[in-house]
Parts: sequence; structure tokens; C-alpha cells
Amino acid sequence: FEASFENQRVFVERLRQAHPKAGRDALHKMLVRSKCLQAGAVGALSALTGAIPGIGRIASFALGPLADAALVSVLQAELVLETFTLYEFELPAGAEKMAVLGIAATNIGADEIAKRTGQVIAETLGKGLAARLLIKAWPLAKIGTAAATNIAVTYAIGSRAQKLCKMRETSLKQWPQLMRSAVMIPPTQLTD
Repeated sequence: FEASFENQRVFVERLRQAHPKAGRDALHKMLVRSKCLQAGAVGALSALTGAIPGIGRIASFALGPLADAALVSVLQAELVLETFTLYEFELPAGAEKMAVLGIAATNIGADEIAKRTGQVIAETLGKGLAARLLIKAWPLAKIGTAAATNIAVTYAIGSRAQKLCKMRETSLKQWPQLMRSAVMIPPTQLTD
């Protein structure tokens, strides 16, 4: 883990050198964009393997949902560590591991989100001509859903990591708003 954290430090320093005029927020946006694209590509490739007749079944064993979750979790853990490094946010010994494990657990629900999205689409369009079109387009929809889900979860993780880093720079009065934006749940949904 320590070697991984050092790799992220070197990566962030190179990013700073490549963009010397960019502020931390702009550099973070670059980090998030890069990780989102990588996570989306992993999701699309994973879903694509199931759509290719013959070879897809063989490849799906190597690049199936478990490989997808593992690769995306690594990308998301890297994003968290890079964010901590970028914002010079240091946690007590061992806390980085806990933060990364917490982030990895976030990805576990991504597959469920993708499945439910697919079910909603199928139920909405599941009648008549739309059903026939859906059957033909379903492999492409699965690829798009897998990529979009990985991108959305990775974006949320990057955003939450950034908000955590920024908490130390804000006044106590600003914490409620920062926390609401970090969890991305409007308070009215919790109280109504």
C-alpha cells in the first residue's frame, strides 16, 4: 500500500509539472476525468465481452463482472490517493487504507445500479415494436449502461474525496453544506 501511495505522489507531482499554472481544483478535475474515462472503458470492455459470440464467453471469464469491479475499484482507490496527495491531505497511519477500503465498497453496488437501470428500460420499452428494437439494441445498451455506471460512481468518489480534503479549509458554519454536497442527497428526501 505504501508503494502505491508513493506512486500516486509521483503521478501528482508530474501532473503539477505538466500544468504549472493550473490550480488544485483544475488538476483534480483532470484526475477525475482521466479516472472516469478509464473506469468507463473497463465497464464497456467488460460488457462487450459478453456481447461477442464465441470468444465473448471465454473472455467474459477473464473480464467479467468480478474483473470489472476489481479494476474499477483499483482506479477509484488511486483517484482517492491522488486526491489526498493533490490537496496535501494526510490521514493518520492506517486511515488511508480504511478510506480506500470504504471507497472500494462503494463500487460493489454499481452492478446492482446497472441491473436496475436495465430493468427499468426493459419495462418501459418492453411492448410491441419497442420490444423488438430493444432486443436488437440490448447488447449496446448493456455496454453503455456499464460504462455510464462506472463513470458515475467514479465521479462521485472523486467528488467525495475532494470534499473531504476541503473540509479542513472551511469554517464550521460551511460544514453542513459541504456534507450535503458530499453525500449528494437533498435533505428534503431524508425528512419528507
